[in-house]
Amino acid sequence: MRSRRFWPLGSTDPVEAGRLIEVGRQAELDQKNRHLFEGLDRELPKVAMSVRTANCLNYADLHYIGELVQRAEADMLKTKNFGRKSLKEIKAILEEFGLRLGMRDEIVSWGWTPNGAAARNGTRPFFSVR
Repeated sequence: MRSRRFWPLGSTDPVEAGRLIEVGRQAELDQKNRHLFEGLDRELPKVAMSVRTANCLNYADLHYIGELVQRAEADMLKTKNFGRKSLKEIKAILEEFGLRLGMRDEIVSWGWTPNGAAARNGTRPFFSVR
């Protein structure tokens, strides 16, 4: 009597099992991308930060985290009134989302754009810091 071999996910067909595993991997990747896009689409005025840092980001015309992570540390330090303390604060905020400064190539390869973020969020955000 020949024994039946079972493949992952309860399938008896290795081709079907491979397809199911690939579908699972794609769903996992989609979930990761969705999480990343949620972080990139986050409007900077809605992120908790000091007034000084918020003013500097407003001066630099940055409205989304996705725009911020495309900048390098050196570029940010050239921004008016943006110093090491603000840089440290920004790095901590980005770390919470699993992001970092200088991710320009990754962002472009993911297809993220500020216009897409505005469309997903409804409108272009603005700062109202006094």
